[in-house]
Amino acid sequence: MKTNVEALEGDQIRLTVTIEKDEIDSRISKTYKDFARKYKFPGFRPGKAPRPVVDSVLGREAVLATVTDEATNEFFPLALDAEDLIPVDDPHFENELELVKEHEDFVISATMTLPPAFELSSYDPVDIKLPSEEPTEDEVNERLEVLREYYYELEDADDDAVIGPRGTAELSLDVKDDKGNQVNVLSTDHRLYELGMGLYPPELDEALEGMKTGDEKTVDIDLGSSVGALLTRALEGNPESLTIGITVHQVKKKVLPEITEEFATEKAGFKSLEEMRRNTKDNIARERKELEPRLKENASLYQLAERLQGEAPEQMCADERRTLMTGFFNQITQQGITFDAYLNQRGITNEQFQEDLKRQAKDVVLQNLALDAYARHHNVEVTEEQIDREFEQSGAEDVAALKADWIANGRIRMLRQSLRRANAVDKLMEEATVERVTAEEYRAQTMKLDEAEEAAAEAVEEAIEEPIAAEEKKVTKTELNKLKVAELREQAEELGLEVEGLKKPELVDALYEALNQ
Repeated sequence: MKTNVEALEGDQIRLTVTIEKDEIDSRISKTYKDFARKYKFPGFRPGKAPRPVVDSVLGREAVLATVTDEATNEFFPLALDAEDLIPVDDPHFENELELVKEHEDFVISATMTLPPAFELSSYDPVDIKLPSEEPTEDEVNERLEVLREYYYELEDADDDAVIGPRGTAELSLDVKDDKGNQVNVLSTDHRLYELGMGLYPPELDEALEGMKTGDEKTVDIDLGSSVGALLTRALEGNPESLTIGITVHQVKKKVLPEITEEFATEKAGFKSLEEMRRNTKDNIARERKELEPRLKENASLYQLAERLQGEAPEQMCADERRTLMTGFFNQITQQGITFDAYLNQRGITNEQFQEDLKRQAKDVVLQNLALDAYARHHNVEVTEEQIDREFEQSGAEDVAALKADWIANGRIRMLRQSLRRANAVDKLMEEATVERVTAEEYRAQTMKLDEAEEAAAEAVEEAIEEPIAAEEKKVTKTELNKLKVAELREQAEELGLEVEGLKKPELVDALYEALNQ
């Protein structure tokens, strides 16, 4: 096999693979024998039919097409491996209709797009900030405040106290479906209920906020537009809506214990308050030490990606989103968690999840492109010893067979890319300049970076959704989805739209189209 790579316009290349005629002739001969054994030919024992007979029954093109497909599928990945190429799209074969010919070399030619080879604005060591190794007294106090939350007691709140966002109350719920039938699984009498747990649809929590002891209220919930909840997913009859009658019997307040000697010895199980504080400080230091390599890597990669002189290609971002999504669903499936349950636990909508996934995928792509540039500049290499070690550590019973399979299928290039990036990360972290800051300063820095990323993502979204030459701002579906169903219906009625019976997604579509005409 011979290979040749030709650079084309942009990031495209043409890979030409030449398979020698001796190899082709050998494969044609073998395929004739395979066909003679596989198919029945009258007058001939299995495997004994000569070529002319096979050609007359099956057609010579059947043999040549089989050899062509097998040779292409086997040798093209090997050629990619030999040239260390990992395209971002499917190769476009220029001569895919041509068949192999006896006594002639077979040439495979394909064009493909490679990841862009961007440069960095600087290849100097990155400057990063990490939390101080020694926890401060304020951090110890902060951790102990969290500990207090585990030992709270509930007491009756004052009569004028209202239920807050994470408040607790003793209440009764009278729940009926859209046909007026009692929903016993959701109805409850004199039950302690804490907001934000995801048991009921979020509309119930919204209705409870601000209510006082003795208050009553009725709330209608459209299940078609509501975020799923743990107790509503298995409702019989698939009702479209619920009507919940709320009675607040008593607003409760959490009473937290004081951090005293008595608390340390009797509640937390330490010999003294001093020992509890010392143990807490040691735990923070140990956790920080265990977490530091990850923090250092994240900070280093973020700073490196900031130097990348180029944008993340959409195709690479889409591929990374699929990879992240597959890994995510495999993880929650192993944990026995449904997607709706995950969203409820996080307190987010599917739309918010998808936006977060897009940002994560873009970050990964930018960091990988930056690492590739860093590795090229510093001539970061991967040794055969490293590759062998990866297979040895795979846990496979037959390591040699596993490696041979990867080689035969042209997959070593994927492992080589992963190891090259890992080596680049090691070098990047080893040479990084580290400034130690307090945990509070580190959190502030992290929040600032998150806000900057969110603002940039929103700016991009607005740029995509709004025409540059628009004279006035047009409403987006994101903005409409933030409104409640009642608010959407009110807007629709003002525009004279017929929305009777429409669910929230349909309302959003109708309003979006009407407002952006």
